[in-house]
Amino acid sequence: MATPSESTCQELPCPRWRHTLRKFARTFSTPWTGSARTYGLGTKLPWDESWLLESLSDSTIYMAYYTVAHYLQGGDLVGGSACPPYFIKPEDMMPEAWDYVFLNVASKTKLQKKDALNAMKKELEFWYPMNLRCSGKDLIPNHLSYCIFNHCAMWPENPEKWVLGMRANGHLLLNSEKMFKSTGNFLTLADALDKFSADGMRLALADAGDVIEDANFVGTMANAGILCLYTFLEWVKEMLASLSSLHTGPTDSYVDRAFEADMSHDNKVVSARLKDKPELKKHMKKGMPFAQAVREKIEKLGIGALNVTLDFDEREVLLENLRYILNTLEVDDIEFKFSDNPTTEEVVREECCPGQPRAVFCSDTFVNVCCINQQQSSGCFEVQVPVLDGDSASKVLARLARVSSHVSFDGLPVKLLRYEDPTMGPRKIPTSDCEETGKVVVPNEAIFRIKGDKSGVEVELDGT
Repeated sequence: MATPSESTCQELPCPRWRHTLRKFARTFSTPWTGSARTYGLGTKLPWDESWLLESLSDSTIYMAYYTVAHYLQGGDLVGGSACPPYFIKPEDMMPEAWDYVFLNVASKTKLQKKDALNAMKKELEFWYPMNLRCSGKDLIPNHLSYCIFNHCAMWPENPEKWVLGMRANGHLLLNSEKMFKSTGNFLTLADALDKFSADGMRLALADAGDVIEDANFVGTMANAGILCLYTFLEWVKEMLASLSSLHTGPTDSYVDRAFEADMSHDNKVVSARLKDKPELKKHMKKGMPFAQAVREKIEKLGIGALNVTLDFDEREVLLENLRYILNTLEVDDIEFKFSDNPTTEEVVREECCPGQPRAVFCSDTFVNVCCINQQQSSGCFEVQVPVLDGDSASKVLARLARVSSHVSFDGLPVKLLRYEDPTMGPRKIPTSDCEETGKVVVPNEAIFRIKGDKSGVEVELDGT
């Protein structure tokens, strides 16, 4: 019989399965000794009767005997007397008789009770092969392996009689620990039924584990199952009590259709297949929260929440409140863009919706200009004002008022002035009551341009 190769082990998807298969393969490759004892029960070695056959070799074919045991023992464990209907005696079952029943080998001598042997042979052919053998996982490297050995050795030319399957069981753990009476971590079947009920035990055992690990019976899981059953029963009672008040008639409302769509098996299959398509993943990820938000809006606002536009011009409202928005956000300028504008950023197009504009903040190159106030009896001495390329004088004045909001101008108009001589003007001592001497007023329509080396700004008027 061929043993599983390393390549076969590597094909298994689970590392735990690969480890188990390797251990099983080592069992088959171990050189076993056919006999190791000279005393005890068992069959003597034919060529040296002082030795006994290894009990594993002598016992693990007994399931074949089970198929005919009722003809020989009739329920009697000892089998001391012949039983109906054939009344077979021990001396009738010679090695030739067993060869005829199990191996279909015709005997050279005349067999006794041929009808009985034919009936036994029919039983074997009916019940074999063995579909499933349930045993302990600690018997995998010995008893269960020899069961496979013996079946293959007994029917080398008839693989249809080989063992079809084995199920390895382990000792049940209680709350992730082995059961010991000495430690108190012990629970009998009767006590478990009294404590958790049959249904609670079934739920806990169903969750106890699978495959080759030992099952773990957890008391909290049993209690949780009982609580779920109790909650379900209470819900059933409430539904039965309010049965007369439930909706009747055709199931054509929105809620009915939504429930039917949610329960539709086809919808679930389609959704499961669509979510695996890379081009749809990002849309499905964003679509479900959007659907949830729409549902909540419908519950709060009614069917009007499904409108794709607002009842008013959103841009007009924002423009009317532009100064308030500028002062609140402390920004220099605001540009309003619609989501269908090709220059609008992708994140804005995907995430904004009517009534919930998306704000994107950005910065630009600027130069800090030092504004000096030479008036007497004024609390404002000097202010650093950021000036952007293309700013008008009026915009710079508005920014000056915002950055120096802690200083009161007492309602007086503010003017921007520049020196007639940019080189010598700042070096002259100002004259009292003649603050504007040697200076020129910068008109509101003047434009500020940042120098190429960003060392200062220049004033542009009428394009010059």
